[in-house]
Amino acid sequence: MVNGHTGGRISHAGNVVLFGGSIEPGETAAGAAVRELCEEAGTPHLLARGGLAAGPRLGTWVTERGIHVEGFMVDLPASFAAEAAADEREVAEVAYLRVADVLAAPVQPEFHRVHRSDHRLDADEAWFESPTIRVAHPVSGEIWTLWGLAGHMVGLWREIQAGTT
Repeated sequence: MVNGHTGGRISHAGNVVLFGGSIEPGETAAGAAVRELCEEAGTPHLLARGGLAAGPRLGTWVTERGIHVEGFMVDLPASFAAEAAADEREVAEVAYLRVADVLAAPVQPEFHRVHRSDHRLDADEAWFESPTIRVAHPVSGEIWTLWGLAGHMVGLWREIQAGTT
């Protein structure tokens, strides 16, 4: 599951991103992953119901802004797709990509432009190289590009699936 951020001017505005956010006091990284997924997918009732848990830890990534991120897989109930609704404050669209399509698409290093949204960048924009995966949406055929954190985490997930980690 991926989402497209529509918030204010941030580094990844308008791009495909995975769900995420900050760890709250007393919360584990795995717990934060499940909570953020449910909040941004409009399924807080699933969180309240319990039973959702983060699965394998995928790994870490340091963003261009210097933020350390941990990635987790979350096993979702079959009803999740029908119940999810984008939180319009953060998400333009929730899309489901076929696992087989994501696993089959090549991972390529590509350079991506980041606009200045952080005082740590010395220029108005910068370029950085990240793993990039392009996958066609199974219904619309639209090409979804996973890059940066999303590309890295999907790449780690693919390595786990292939048994190469």
